[in-house]
Amino acid sequence: MAFKFKKFTVEDSDCAMKVGTDSVLLGAWINYTSTANILDVGTGCGLLALIAAQNTNATITAIEIDFKAFCQAMQNFVNSSWSNRLTCINNDFRAFASEYYNQMSEDKVNDSACGFDMIISNPPYFTNSLKSSITSRNTARHNSVLPIYELIHYAKLLLKKNGHLNIVFPVPDYEQLDLVCIQEGLAATRKTFVIPRKGKRPNRVLLEYSIESPGNIEMSELTIRDENGFYTNDYLRLTNPYYLHLH
Repeated sequence: MAFKFKKFTVEDSDCAMKVGTDSVLLGAWINYTSTANILDVGTGCGLLALIAAQNTNATITAIEIDFKAFCQAMQNFVNSSWSNRLTCINNDFRAFASEYYNQMSEDKVNDSACGFDMIISNPPYFTNSLKSSITSRNTARHNSVLPIYELIHYAKLLLKKNGHLNIVFPVPDYEQLDLVCIQEGLAATRKTFVIPRKGKRPNRVLLEYSIESPGNIEMSELTIRDENGFYTNDYLRLTNPYYLHLH
């Protein structure tokens, strides 16, 4: 099915994970200041990478392990206005990260010029929930293929010293993610808790981590719908650059 956004179109018929609110929210929320080199881990149909391309002049590399999703992302990239800056690689993130890291010469590993300015991901995060009979859907949704501690470990290796990791995660499990990041030497810099409807508890959290600790964390909340079920002004302002029709 084709989803038409203001500046690009996304086909997701061959992807296990379809176009969803999580990637749009994360892409819209990210601070892209001084970002020239972005890595999107588990790009799926390429939505998050396309939003990043709309917001920057950066070179964007997207990794996708599922071949059908990789092909669809590639086509979405080619059909966009930013095809010259978007690259998709069909590979396991761990294999890609190991190869990329090993290609860095030993004397440049700790140089701030090496690696990515930003790594972004809407990762598979289900741990103990019932799995589907469809392998590609399990890969996209369950973290048994790419456990979160491995995602964080390899992301840290590929980040520049002043780079940032941006990720969306379920609220019930995000403290575990925080702990893994601390163990890997990443510090939280921004956290926005997403409330689906006024009066409800947050169900997602948008997170930014960096190697260099800022000393304080920017905390906020974002409510998607008000008590009457209408989109809030905050949500409309955040997503207005992307959605064609949102009332």
